[in-house]
Amino acid sequence: MQEAILNLMKKRFSSLILLPLDQVDERKALPGFGVDSMIASEFRSWFWAALRVDVPFLHIMSPQKSLLVLAEFVEETIMQPPAAK
Repeated sequence: MQEAILNLMKKRFSSLILLPLDQVDERKALPGFGVDSMIASEFRSWFWAALRVDVPFLHIMSPQKSLLVLAEFVEETIMQPPAAK
């Protein structure tokens, strides 16, 4: 499931930062792509609209977070039982 989530995220992120998909390294920290608050806000809104996952804004802006790390977070959130969410 994580690979499918990562592929969706990578496509959306690529379009947000106007970079070809094959140039997006899922291990690179998002701020390294020039992510600012506007892009982070749009990406966060997409997470909720597409996946119904509330990704904290600071996760997207963090220099320690990559697409791969965020995909893990999304998968863990989706897999939680409803009472734990």
